[in-house]
Amino acid sequence: MNKFLNTFPKIFIFLIVGLQILVIYSLLTRIDQKKSGQILGTFETNPMNKDYLIFPETSELKHFYEPKPNSVIVDNLPWMPYQPIYNINSDALNSENEYLLDKDSHVLRIVAMGDSHTFGSRVNTVDNYPSQLERLLNQQYTSCSNNYNKFEVINIGEGGYEIAYAIHRYFIRGAKYKPDLILWYIKADDFDEDTDVIFDALYDCDEKNPNYKSENATVEEWHYCWNQSRKYMYDKYSKSEIFDKNSKLLIEFVSRLNTKIIFFGYKDESKNVVNFLNSLTSKNNVYYFNDVKFTDLPRLPDYHPTVQGYKILVDMLANYINENFLHCY
Repeated sequence: MNKFLNTFPKIFIFLIVGLQILVIYSLLTRIDQKKSGQILGTFETNPMNKDYLIFPETSELKHFYEPKPNSVIVDNLPWMPYQPIYNINSDALNSENEYLLDKDSHVLRIVAMGDSHTFGSRVNTVDNYPSQLERLLNQQYTSCSNNYNKFEVINIGEGGYEIAYAIHRYFIRGAKYKPDLILWYIKADDFDEDTDVIFDALYDCDEKNPNYKSENATVEEWHYCWNQSRKYMYDKYSKSEIFDKNSKLLIEFVSRLNTKIIFFGYKDESKNVVNFLNSLTSKNNVYYFNDVKFTDLPRLPDYHPTVQGYKILVDMLANYINENFLHCY
């Protein structure tokens, strides 16, 4: 008995140290997941206020939406250091330019697909990645390319889109421009979401909590209903079920294309996503670029890239396009 009493303090100390190690490990794991966009709400954003949206009827999608054409939207967010302005053109695209359906053979036309990271949430229209890429390609590659004297990058991205919504928008907005190349900024959260299911809960949450987006709201408070809606989705479906559904949609989409497409994302993305996108490159005209890490890009409070973050991405993406398609040295 005395021997046990003598060793008890040591056992107690070991238990305390062990618990501290577990807590530290849990915190570090959470931070690592947060950087990789694997925690609910760290990577996504609600779409804009309904006042700035249109809702075209579609038999395929329950809550499909787009920005209002010919509008100027000021994104007034209390946790942002400035108010980004989005210029929506006549075709409901976040672009300062209008694009003709017909084009000259010496124009390389690119359509950029995706969610808010393609749309350019939290940065002015002139600073979103498609706008930056269009300027860079025209500045650096028109003089040395034998085939092209102009580049167009048409931005059909929209906040809150996952794979089904992005594909639908391509066919109603992007396909008519007959692009020579498609870019899809695609990430793990695109495979982890079903927008129709999320919006069933999102609109209900918005109605029940009309004041959660107050003028003093933090970024976490601002995304309260979005995160609650994602939890609702995961109560109904497992991540593997949603991943399988979205993967099948993507395989079907690629099989319908006769256009070259580059999927691009992060090298520190989840292995399931990286492996799946790599598997698509076995098909003709499919490319996958993931040389950039999530942590390489400067971020805003809601984890969207800053203007400088998009610039880093655009520089790398332009080099990839040149090496694989332009061969301009």
